[in-house]
Amino acid sequence: MLAAATAAAADWRVIYMGADLPAASIAKAAELTGARAVALSLICPASDAELAEELRTLRRLLPAEVAVIVGGQGAATSRGNGRKERSI
Repeated sequence: MLAAATAAAADWRVIYMGADLPAASIAKAAELTGARAVALSLICPASDAELAEELRTLRRLLPAEVAVIVGGQGAATSRGNGRKERSI
């Protein structure tokens, strides 16, 4: 939520979608809105196999030019689970 507020304050068009969405839903929303970036906040470590798979699926479903930005408590362990996500 803090990332969304910060992005909105910087005049980014923000669509807050809520929690626990599957990768396919996130990718579809990004496609429909013409998103150039998708920001995720991970609250649990990405060592969870299901979460790691969702990150890989999201990266696969999104065009290469759409940035995936990962933050939150679980971000540090998410590196390497997707092709080009950025962890903060």
